[in-house]
Amino acid sequence: MDIGGTSVKTALWRDGALLCKRQFETPATWEGLLSHIEFVKDEVTAAQGARVTGIAVSLPGSVDTATGTITGTSAVHYLNAFPVRDTMAAYFHLPVSLQNDANCAALAEAWLGNARDVSSAVLMVVGTGIGGAIVRQQRLVTSHDNFAGEFGYMEMTAEGDTLSELASPVKMARVMAKPRTSQTFRTVRMPAKLRRNALLTCFTTG
Repeated sequence: MDIGGTSVKTALWRDGALLCKRQFETPATWEGLLSHIEFVKDEVTAAQGARVTGIAVSLPGSVDTATGTITGTSAVHYLNAFPVRDTMAAYFHLPVSLQNDANCAALAEAWLGNARDVSSAVLMVVGTGIGGAIVRQQRLVTSHDNFAGEFGYMEMTAEGDTLSELASPVKMARVMAKPRTSQTFRTVRMPAKLRRNALLTCFTTG
């Protein structure tokens, strides 16, 4: 399953194929999330006559696969610094594995997708936020703090605005949906080390 800031997507992996794809709005609480996942799990297993033997989860944010937690922040606030893996494993009585969502996408592309025939690849995920991942020789480049490839956290302005805050289509749509009288344009200059003399125009509220 993929837990995002806007929606949760699930599927059953069986005999090399994704079956029974489902999607629902990301619940506001952890308890609500578990309840939705349990409902989908029961529905899928009944329809397919399958026995689920494990749960694989992709999440936004810096995922520590050793501890099964998200360090720092993510698009789903109640997952931050929370024992996601161990709590979910205890609830479902199944083994659970966690990984960053962009890392999962990059590994999938390196395994079966567009990056399967290259030695190195960079992937960017654009959704509620902006994430990214780097794969070299079929292995993730993670760094000691698991932030390698997290392009969305790059500060693009002197005020500290990140790429996710400025360029995420979901966040841009929320700004555009507000009354025009509450919106202003501003032009910000990107740091020279990112792109010399480049200009970025965006909406801001206020």
